[in-house]
Amino acid sequence: LHDEAGRCIGRVARLRDITAQVAEREELERRATRDPLTGLLSRDAGYRQLAAVLGHPPRAGTRNMLAFADVDALKTINDSHGHLAGDELLQVVSARIRERLRADDCVARVGGDEMIMILTGLRQPKQGLVVLEDMLAYAHRPLDFEGITITPSLSVGVTLLEPGETPDDAIARADHAMYEAKRAGGNMVRFEVGEVSRS
Repeated sequence: LHDEAGRCIGRVARLRDITAQVAEREELERRATRDPLTGLLSRDAGYRQLAAVLGHPPRAGTRNMLAFADVDALKTINDSHGHLAGDELLQVVSARIRERLRADDCVARVGGDEMIMILTGLRQPKQGLVVLEDMLAYAHRPLDFEGITITPSLSVGVTLLEPGETPDDAIARADHAMYEAKRAGGNMVRFEVGEVSRS
């Protein structure tokens, strides 16, 4: 507002509360990028993250790693105790994985009981394997479901990422290593070139 001499004597502002619209947009984004059961990244979001990591060379002196994990005997648990037990198992295992990965690591649910984990900025592969071994042991703790004790376990396959390769190529290697772990009895981490550890 100006007076007759052109001096500013005040201002008028109109404010609009868009809290609801922002919350709605954030919820839509969350649904688009998060798995509704586990809260992990969705398959598409996980693949995009993997593609982004592969599209950029790692920092000098570091490597990036991909782990492919499968929950052991989930079908048996579903058949024996019902799908609610299986769902709770997936939720608990997912939460335990998130708790044990580093802040910059990424985990996505890519199938019914399958997950990928992207570990970046590793000074040496052993650093990532230590994280995964710790995660495996933490996920293996028993849980109670309506008076039934279930002890989760995971088969985990691991591969080092090569800059410029496709996500499908990297996942295929990690998936193959995961099946080697499962065939060897499960509840273990297996590197693409051989066994790494067993809990």
